[in-house]
Amino acid sequence: MNTELEKINNWYIANKLTLNFDKTSAILFSNSKNAQLSCPDVYFKFGSSKTKIERIKETESVRFLGVWLDTKLAFNDYHKKICNRLNFALYTMRKVKNFLSFESMKLLYYSFFHSHLEFSSTFLYASSTKNIKKIESLQKQAIRLLIGLPRISHTSEAFWALNILPFNVLCHYNILKFLFQFKSGQLTSSFRTDFYQGISKKNANLRNIHDFIIPRVQSNKVRKLPTF
Repeated sequence: MNTELEKINNWYIANKLTLNFDKTSAILFSNSKNAQLSCPDVYFKFGSSKTKIERIKETESVRFLGVWLDTKLAFNDYHKKICNRLNFALYTMRKVKNFLSFESMKLLYYSFFHSHLEFSSTFLYASSTKNIKKIESLQKQAIRLLIGLPRISHTSEAFWALNILPFNVLCHYNILKFLFQFKSGQLTSSFRTDFYQGISKKNANLRNIHDFIIPRVQSNKVRKLPTF
């Protein structure tokens, strides 16, 4: 790791760029409870002379392209941050529900609430069942606010009437959409080695030659990861 960081530093110097050290963190992905204690020391050498050496701080969660990754890839930190945003959206909807029309409230729902579900569904699907049910509960509250239902009323017909997918179904839909894009060749080449079809396997059953090969796993946690 330190060797690769030195190569990166050389590239930065050659292109007259600098690395923001304060925003750089080291994280070790592991199922161990004390993963960060065994995280190796990572250093970065500054400047063309490389005389200044700073140790990169370790962290238990890091933000990458809007998604928070934790050491166990359980997405618990990401779930908390998404729930905070959803609660803020619910608070806003409650405050303005008596002043806005149904069309405006629906637009508010899609802008401040559903947009977070749409972006995070593929990642949070790998989270725990408890986390998923929490988001489902918040979405039901939003649907009741949107259509003016009592607090403890059922929402299945409301979802159908509003043409809105429940969070669990939205997760499945986005996963299917992603795999359709993969099968249609619409994704970048970096995904080519992550998913395989029967056509790539020798002596494959001709009937299932275009089906995806599902890996054998024993852990329920692994069953929620993208490869499965």
